[in-house]
Order: sequence, then structure tokens, then C-alpha cells
Amino acid sequence: MKPKKLLKKSKGHILKNTDFAGMSGEIFKNISQNGKQTGEIWTENDFTTIKELAPGTYSKAFQVKENASGIICVMKRITVNEKDTPLNKSGEDQGMMTELIMREINTHKLFDHPNIVKLHGYFTDEKYYYLITEYGGDELFTIVSEMKYEYTDDEVRDLFRMALTAAAKCHSEGVMHRDIKLENLVYNNETKILKLIDFGNAIISDVSNAKAGTHSYMAPEVFNITYDRLIPYGNKVDTWSLGCVFFILTFKIPPFSLKHLYYINIDKYIIRATNYMLLKKGKLACTFLSSMFIRFPSARLTVNELLYHPYFHQPDDLSALLEATHI
Repeated sequence: MKPKKLLKKSKGHILKNTDFAGMSGEIFKNISQNGKQTGEIWTENDFTTIKELAPGTYSKAFQVKENASGIICVMKRITVNEKDTPLNKSGEDQGMMTELIMREINTHKLFDHPNIVKLHGYFTDEKYYYLITEYGGDELFTIVSEMKYEYTDDEVRDLFRMALTAAAKCHSEGVMHRDIKLENLVYNNETKILKLIDFGNAIISDVSNAKAGTHSYMAPEVFNITYDRLIPYGNKVDTWSLGCVFFILTFKIPPFSLKHLYYINIDKYIIRATNYMLLKKGKLACTFLSSMFIRFPSARLTVNELLYHPYFHQPDDLSALLEATHI
């Protein structure tokens, strides 16, 4: 397997536990941090922009400071009231856009986890929805793209364990993220913590038949969905996406090109990727990757099963872990 060119960018009321003082967005707009009825709602003027971050398909993101508290966070700004927005161009009306945004908010607010950025709140004006989230660090895509070296095996293991832990928390709440990729993982070099971001494609469901996500990270059962061929799938689509993340963290190159994914029978390209892992990193890393890159989702490991894979544990450590967790 010849290494491919380095990564290209992929095209796809304050919550009670926050530290903000006194202001609240519209999720729980009558609740302040101390539980008193305030009725105060954020506006864009309550934030100072520090810098623009990588944009999403339908949104722009900014690193901002909340003026009252001085806390650094992220403002995701989604246009909902212009005729030339991408969603309107594709035939979706404003009502559908609002429904999708509320789905993202209602999904994201479920989580209070060290490896998932917190949703602090949201507010609206005549033109935009604004989602205010924790600032978790730099986009992992940017970090990997700009690195002059490859991660060590231990560094890959530590980073990937945190990504798996975030996905496991999603699945424990009945959520499929459906867009796990380097662009949706952020890393703080000071705290050494990785966090999952962006719940725009996430749904609270165990099954879907909608084509969603980013092509180069899509599981085969999602990639091959068409309007006249709807294939139900479950949360193991996230397992496949995590396999792509694992491969890129290890080698700084993607495991598949888009032309590979257009084939219904992707097995030979899976073999090519896993053999490359075997050649460069050995049998254990190869079997770990192979457990994620399986065309048939029923045979793929779940994210919880991946966390107990020998790749993460020496045999003695694994036995103790299984005994402690009664698995």
C-alpha cells in the first residue's frame, strides 16, 4: 500500500454545571447558576471574538471570551434567515433548519463528560442561531497536518483511548454521533485531554437510514445509501469512523480514497489497509484495526469492546480490569 498524500480537509440558559455568572441562554433561559429566576438571555454583544476557527458546512465558529466571566469558549454561528444559505439552496426551508439545529442542541446537552465539550447554552437573533460551547483546544486535524513527525505508539494509544471513551459515552446515552473525524476532535496540549465536538449530525436513536457524515470516514453501509436504496444502520458506523481516525493518527495518511469507497465490495481495500498496519506496527495493532474495518457491521466490535481490546492492556492488566468490571 503506497502512502497517500497528507490529509486534505474533509467536506462534511446556561447549564447548571458551568462557571458563567448570571447569564443564561434559551435552553434553560429562566435558570441562572445559583438557581434564581433571571430571564436574562445572552446576546452577541456579551462576547468578544478572539479568532475565527475552522468553518463547518453550514456554520462559522469563533473562539470568544464571555465578557462577564472572562471564560474562553466557542461560538458556533448558524445562519437561518437568509435565502442564500447552503441549506436553503438545497431546498430545505427555515423550519427544517431550525429543527436540525434544535436536534443538535437537544442531543449535545445530554453530555457532561471529560472527553466531550460541554454545551453551555444558545441564543438567537433575527438572522442566526448561536451555540456556546466549551473551548477544548486545537482541532486534531490541524495538529496532525502540521506535525513534522509521527506520533509514538504510546501517544496514539492515549489519544485514541480518549476518542473511544467519548464515543462510548455517546452510545451509552443512545446517541449515534455519525461524524467522528479528526476535524471533530480537539486537543489541549496543556491538559493533554482530547474532546469530541460537533453534534450536528448526531441523533438520539439506535437505528437510521439517512446518509450522514463525511465521505472519507463513512462506513460502507452508510456510503452506499441512495434515495431508492435506504439501508438501516446502527451505531457501529461510529466504530468504522474511529478506525479511520486510528489509522490517520498512526500514519498521518487516510486509509482509503473516495474511489475505494464507491465499491460495494471494499474488502480488498480493507485488506490493503490492515496489511499496511501489520507491516509497520505489528500484529496487535493490525488485529485492533481489523476489528473496526469490517464491511459487515454485525461483525465489528462495539466501542466498549474496543476499550477492552488487548491493544490497550498487557495480559495481566486486562485480566484485572475484566475482573474489576465483572465482564
